[in-house]
Amino acid sequence: PPSSEWQVLYQSYITRVAALLVVAVLAAACNVSVLYFVLLGKSRDAQNCPRLPLIVALCVVDLLIVIVIIPHDAIWHLTVTWSGGVVLCKLLQFLKMQLTLLASFVIASLSIDRSANILFPLSCGDRSLFGVNRLLTYCIFLSVALSAPQLYVFRVASCPTGSECDAEQCTTMTTLSKQHADAYNIFYAWWHFFLPIIVVTLCYGSIVI
Repeated sequence: PPSSEWQVLYQSYITRVAALLVVAVLAAACNVSVLYFVLLGKSRDAQNCPRLPLIVALCVVDLLIVIVIIPHDAIWHLTVTWSGGVVLCKLLQFLKMQLTLLASFVIASLSIDRSANILFPLSCGDRSLFGVNRLLTYCIFLSVALSAPQLYVFRVASCPTGSECDAEQCTTMTTLSKQHADAYNIFYAWWHFFLPIIVVTLCYGSIVI
């Protein structure tokens, strides 16, 4: 029979899966509502909004996260071990990184577009350096380029010899040392969170000042 520690651990996994499902339902409902309003709604202002490509891209990315990433994390929590093979391991980790980076970059791009239109109204447009379509292209290219290392560092590996675990995992433990893994995570935390926060703060701060 499973030990009490495994029972507690599995119960925590069940709680996390339930929380993921709640988040998935809420995120899907909100993003579908926004897409319906801006694409199929009767509001001409929404359909003629110059930031429409960025808004649609953000909603689509969020929906892809709900469809691809959240079920992947939920199933992984329930099964504990990884059973998808090497190709699926690398592909899902790449998509997980690329989609979350793209969402962060699009949010930052919305701030750049808003501040540029207010501070430099005569030099903004689709052909400008900070045009909406160009910003979206930058976001897609940068998110794909930064996610490419995931295809190398993630591999399917068994637990170390002598441990109580006998499961396989989709992990970086065979390619990165602890120090390198910490540096790797800090590097991506910068791109995921800190840089977008700095960009948003500077953009809206420049508008206020």
